[in-house]
Amino acid sequence: MKRVSMKVILQTGSRRTLRAGIMLTALCAFSTARAAGLPEAFQLVPLPQQIATTEGQPLAAGALKGLRLEGGAKRPVLRGELDDLPLAGPNDAPVLTLELSQAKETPEADERYRLMVSAAGARIESRGAAGLFYGAQTLAQLLEDARDAAVPIPACRIADWPALKWRAVHIDTKHHLDSLKYYYDAIDRLASFKVNGIIWELEDKLRYRRQPAVGAANAISIEELQMLARYARERHIDLSPLIQGIGHASFILKHPEMQSLRENPQSDWTFCPLNEDTYRVQCDLYADALEATPGARFLHVGGDEVGELGACERCKASGKSALELQLIWLKRVCEYAAKNGRIPIFWDDMLLKNAGVYQTTYSRSNKIIGPDKAADIWKKNRGKLDALREKFPANCWYMRWNYGEVDKYPGNYLALDWYKESGLTAVGADAAQCTSLLMPRGDRIPAIRSFCRVGIQRGIEGLLCTAWDDGSPHLETYWRGLIAHAEYSWAGDRRSREDYEAAYRQREFGPQARLATMAFEDDLGVALNYWEGAFLKSGKRKSPKRDRSHYQLIDLPDGKKSGAWSKTYEERIARARQEVERAESIAERIAKTSRSARRNQFALDLFAALNAVQATNARTLAALADYDAAKADGRAAALEKVKAATGEFKQARRRFMEVFSRTRIPANPPGYLLDQNHHSHAANMFNDSAEWMFLLEDDFHARLNVWIEVQSAAKG
Repeated sequence: MKRVSMKVILQTGSRRTLRAGIMLTALCAFSTARAAGLPEAFQLVPLPQQIATTEGQPLAAGALKGLRLEGGAKRPVLRGELDDLPLAGPNDAPVLTLELSQAKETPEADERYRLMVSAAGARIESRGAAGLFYGAQTLAQLLEDARDAAVPIPACRIADWPALKWRAVHIDTKHHLDSLKYYYDAIDRLASFKVNGIIWELEDKLRYRRQPAVGAANAISIEELQMLARYARERHIDLSPLIQGIGHASFILKHPEMQSLRENPQSDWTFCPLNEDTYRVQCDLYADALEATPGARFLHVGGDEVGELGACERCKASGKSALELQLIWLKRVCEYAAKNGRIPIFWDDMLLKNAGVYQTTYSRSNKIIGPDKAADIWKKNRGKLDALREKFPANCWYMRWNYGEVDKYPGNYLALDWYKESGLTAVGADAAQCTSLLMPRGDRIPAIRSFCRVGIQRGIEGLLCTAWDDGSPHLETYWRGLIAHAEYSWAGDRRSREDYEAAYRQREFGPQARLATMAFEDDLGVALNYWEGAFLKSGKRKSPKRDRSHYQLIDLPDGKKSGAWSKTYEERIARARQEVERAESIAERIAKTSRSARRNQFALDLFAALNAVQATNARTLAALADYDAAKADGRAAALEKVKAATGEFKQARRRFMEVFSRTRIPANPPGYLLDQNHHSHAANMFNDSAEWMFLLEDDFHARLNVWIEVQSAAKG
């Protein structure tokens, strides 16, 4: 079926055509498929494009004796048992053969490969070093599964290639850093799933030389980031920097010496785009970031959620619109990127917002703008974009970010088509984590799956999976989303959700984790939704305020009014008892997975500690309800249960911070200057992560301890 361009839709006002285009995209998902021909013991992520069993004897784990390089191939970075293979002698067998081949039957494109496995050995052919590397990742997974299940790999042939060219993930260090070792391990892990890009949001976590006041005292040095970037490149991952530009500039503009660059003197959020010193400072930061990532392809310049443009006297006097001012800034930074051999990447939301079409790309309060109204809005406002088209830098990648199921929002189709019709390059961004505390909440996979499906169908260059640090969960809790992004951006939507999830769990933890009865992450997310508000009477955890005035805690039982408290909080208590049972079930599943795990024990330790600490809120409320309902002769025993709940919280909190801190640096350095917290990031409330993560719990238990003393004295 021929796809009708959005230009035609807008010119003709055809709602039916737009609606049909959206339905077609939904139907273009590839047919559900498993690793055809391979036994269930083999669960590959991402799923290869073509798998077929062949005649011949299988290959056992540990059977390969050496490595043979042909066609000018060089030894790639190998993992698992492949890492130990010596170069093969003439009589060694079976061996792994890697061949750079220009033969007609070899798939074109550097990332494509063919893998043949039999008792005679394994052979990987590709036209490029990347293809050989990716073929070796697939073979390493097969060998890992063969070892774990004690079964040989059937004789088979795999032909494989990526559905999207650029399959990147985001590392956001605006509020924290992990140990360098953790980042090295993360690069290895990403490479094993065929991710080929990292966009590292540095903010103040690079030790800048040209603007040293901006870098935090605990920042990564330029030399340290250079080593990480080289390590990534050896694994066919391009590590490029993101330095927030015109907006999200609090990490720069919070410093007294930078305040003259503000668009609004009262806000540290936005640079003035007409102040030449803006570009002096930004280009200094860019220069250090480029030096720290030698040979990288991109410079992500940010540019999202700007606001306030046109507020300063200089911008007011110019008479230019917010859209024009944004494009002035974008032109300057894109020129800098081009001069330094980088492709600039830019979040596109402000361009669409200032043109009056952004509301068609997302939903507010679950009110989705349908195809008819979206077409009307674009027809009315597209002229604002067209009129300034020549001012859109041609060398820029315009990143259409959307963290919902993008195929439900017709404005995203219209935006992607506008870029294509305008000769501009569009890419996308989904999300493994948005703003949740302790771990990503909700089911992120449908949204990731959706954008990958749309991106493949629309033929965009690629997708970035963002991993926002707004609430600073440990990065280890993001991997479910990151790996889903790797699956769907490489393989497309080609197997059922259940089959994919089973493969994910096997790859992450081992063959026993494949069983659906071992899954726990969705339930843990539900439990955390309750944990977050269990002690709240009003207000919320997230606030720009740092004085604890943004919430009110629930009351405690009145010992003289037995049962009154339980009646007031009846629904909350009933849910607490359900959550106690849920936490016990989660703990049991994590423990079972841990006992059989072949890898990633740290992740399981972290999830177990996280579950234990969140469960204490429900246990405390249940214990208080028991005390409130107790008869006079049972009050003493019930009070002991409340005391035990407070002790359990302290112990669980200590345990969680011990595990959390194995890789995470839990506090900012002495003297660290927090910004104005324009976006109410929970992680930016206090310098010590232990304080902001458990702010409510610490306050509640402090009150509870006083209450316990009062009840004990009354009993006496």
